[in-house]
Amino acid sequence: MAEEFETVYDGDHHLNPMAEVDFSLSEVNDLWEELTHDQFDPTLTFETSERGPQIPSDFSVPTRRLGTWESKEDDVNHSLEYMLGEKLGEGGMGVIFEANQSALNRSVAIKMLKSEANSEAQRKKFLSEAVLTGALQHPNIIALHDLAVDQNDNLFYSMKKINGEPWSKTIRQKSLDENLEVFLRICNAVAFAHSRGVIHRDIKPGNVMLGEFGEVLLLDWGLAVVLPQNRQLQNKEFPGLGGTPSYMSPELARGEFDKLSPQSDVYLLGAVLYEIITKIPPHTGESVNEVLKNAANNIIEATSKKGELISIAFDAMATRIDQRISSAMELRSMVRNFQTHTQSMGITRRAKKFAKRARQNNDYILFANAILTFEEALDVWADNKKAINGLSLTKKYYTESAIENGDLDLAASILDGVDSKTSGPNLEPKSLSQKVSQLKKDRAKRQRQRDKDKKDLKKWSESFNVSPDIVAISRLRDGLIFEVNKAYLKTLGYMRSEVIGKSIGQLNIWADPKHRDEFVHVLETVGHCEEWETILQTKTGQQIPVLLSAGILGFDGEKAIITHAHSIARRKKMEKRLLDSERRFRETQQLAKLGTWEYNLETEKIIWSDETFRIIGLSQEIGEPTLEGFLSTVHPDDAPELLSRINQAQTDGKPYNLEIRHKDPEGGYKRIVATGKPHFENGRVISLFGSVMDITDFRQSN
Repeated sequence: MAEEFETVYDGDHHLNPMAEVDFSLSEVNDLWEELTHDQFDPTLTFETSERGPQIPSDFSVPTRRLGTWESKEDDVNHSLEYMLGEKLGEGGMGVIFEANQSALNRSVAIKMLKSEANSEAQRKKFLSEAVLTGALQHPNIIALHDLAVDQNDNLFYSMKKINGEPWSKTIRQKSLDENLEVFLRICNAVAFAHSRGVIHRDIKPGNVMLGEFGEVLLLDWGLAVVLPQNRQLQNKEFPGLGGTPSYMSPELARGEFDKLSPQSDVYLLGAVLYEIITKIPPHTGESVNEVLKNAANNIIEATSKKGELISIAFDAMATRIDQRISSAMELRSMVRNFQTHTQSMGITRRAKKFAKRARQNNDYILFANAILTFEEALDVWADNKKAINGLSLTKKYYTESAIENGDLDLAASILDGVDSKTSGPNLEPKSLSQKVSQLKKDRAKRQRQRDKDKKDLKKWSESFNVSPDIVAISRLRDGLIFEVNKAYLKTLGYMRSEVIGKSIGQLNIWADPKHRDEFVHVLETVGHCEEWETILQTKTGQQIPVLLSAGILGFDGEKAIITHAHSIARRKKMEKRLLDSERRFRETQQLAKLGTWEYNLETEKIIWSDETFRIIGLSQEIGEPTLEGFLSTVHPDDAPELLSRINQAQTDGKPYNLEIRHKDPEGGYKRIVATGKPHFENGRVISLFGSVMDITDFRQSN
């Protein structure tokens, strides 16, 4: 789906024409020297430690005991709540470990504040990052589980562990389509944060984690700022300097915090989109401070790309905030439109190939396919000018081909379907219509056409008499029946004399006459129809569901339809039996207060029956919860045992049957019998399935 790009910018850099007063290198040095004097990589995050976020003086966090697997043997009281494993990574003020949360026996990631960064300001920043991230509950934002201090007063928080790698490691290897799908999900996360008044300030591929199962997560909210409602930040609220020079907006590079807004993040998203297209970030230079100078003046690295997508990136990176794309959701919508336009252009290119072959071979079927494909492109993007012009030109060549072959009725039908929107500059329908009218008066051509029509009819007649399907030839304009086969008479219960010379309307063969009008319209537009589902009526009124296939041919100077109808009555009965069976199954479950469920261990997908939703008290519109979410609604005394049984079923393949207490919407507890059984494939458990039965009434009666 990738768009073609050509040279559009010359020189070493592109300078936004709306750039403000030049920001000099000396000004950059004065502002950033303390952070950049010993740094050489402009794609790293830079952050001042001068001013920390405001944390209430009475803010406190609980204590959780941490240990290692080696110290677990000495933990005779089982008081260690987290068991630390190997180090996964580290940043400027924190280090991340793999860990196991003892209470739920689950693998998590723990971020701890480094001992050398354990100042009051850094603790406040660490706490602020954890509290802010924990408040942003979104599928594309990392989920935090816990915030605490360990027994040695070291701050840490636990979060979901994702097996994957940063987007920055794969962005240059991924296709444009793959990168755009990641980008759109990051736009979702940023838009959600903005709806909560939160500005990230450091969006870049290095802060996006891609999980091995398709997860896309925006990380590192340590520089995030919560904006006040309906006003700008005041001086006392200004955050410290921070961000990544290669992606910074001018206001971030200049330290103009009073201009901080959601559009600052829109700029960063535009910078990421720029990198997706060009394979490099927008701001470059010989040193970190030169990169900051270019960012402050919005000097963007020159690119040889052009087109709709790069224009979107530049609009997001406008120097003036009021000229940028207004929001992350608008940016997302614009990129989605680009994908739609690109899809439509791809269909257009396919239609052009059909049209080229049709003209070379004078092939009606290829002409019809080309027209249908151009129309498909316009269904995706109605203003696709190339598709409009291609459709117009193809209809012109199709009409000329039909005229040349003496198929004047076909030529007229092509022109009849032309409207002002799709006629284009090439078709000239009036001139072609006059030509068709003149040629229709040519008796010699009419005779040749009649001979051709009779030859076509003979070919069809030889095959349809032995067909087990219903076959008929009828006049297109009024449905007058010319010929039918034996299967037609036997299936619909008529004598031949009752059918020939009668119209389909007189015989009431179509259960819904409007459906035939639609069927005829398709034939007149396209020239053929495949597997059109409808209902026919026998002479006695019995209805038969069928699939119709039809084409247009000539018959004694008239335009006629040859129609094949294949009965699908048996299939319809089977479909009805299946629906009835499913309905009875649901009713049986409801009467028995018995719901079923299935849990796929590989995809972690949970499927509930309707009755399971009713028993648990959740809406089907919300969908099935995660296993963790379900366990949180089970009585605290019962949840560990249920989790243990589930884990045992996964590891040992043992089924379980357990009575538990489940919290109902009124705050009380239902008595539920929960069963589970493993499903094996190639000797290993791949899923669990089972049931839940509401026995509350039974227990109360006893």
